[in-house]
Amino acid sequence: MDCLYSLARIFAGLIFGILFGVFLAAFCEVSGLFESVFSPAVSVIKATPIASIIILMLFVLEKSHVPMVAAMLMAVPIVFSNVRKGISSVPLEQKEVADVFGFGFGKRLKYCIFPSAFPYFSAACRSALGLAWKAGIAAEVICTPKYSIGLNLNDAKIYLESEALYAWTIVVVVMSVLIEKGVIHILDRFVKKGGMANVKTLGD
Repeated sequence: MDCLYSLARIFAGLIFGILFGVFLAAFCEVSGLFESVFSPAVSVIKATPIASIIILMLFVLEKSHVPMVAAMLMAVPIVFSNVRKGISSVPLEQKEVADVFGFGFGKRLKYCIFPSAFPYFSAACRSALGLAWKAGIAAEVICTPKYSIGLNLNDAKIYLESEALYAWTIVVVVMSVLIEKGVIHILDRFVKKGGMANVKTLGD
């Protein structure tokens, strides 16, 4: 039960972070105002230590919401940077063809932007997943919400229960590996189905 609650919190934050990162990248590509306002904000989030973010959030949020927000904030900068790179990597000849044939927004998105951006999006999701999981568990350890893996880890530390600490650590690692493999498998199948080449995450 505790594992399911932790998984739900962290995955909710990851999904919100991915969606927000994608929309933010798209808006920044088409609006100089969005670029000037949100691009520096994303850089600040990326540079701030996650422990500091978690502690600051404890002052303004309920502790049960902190792991979700921490996971979201870890995902946003990665998705934002990679999706922007993917959008800007649309080949010039494709843009010219779209202009010549008068493609509307829908066709440009389907035939130009999506094929170029999706491999970067896929790579971003892989990296964001691991970071969001670690950030979410760290947030649970610090803020100890009910029904969470972090609460059990914290209790094991307080009561010096080394066996429980090792057991919960193994649970965290195993869940992380299984979730990552599952998500990567889904993304790889989607990429292969769409005939898209894979790319490395920015910063690797």
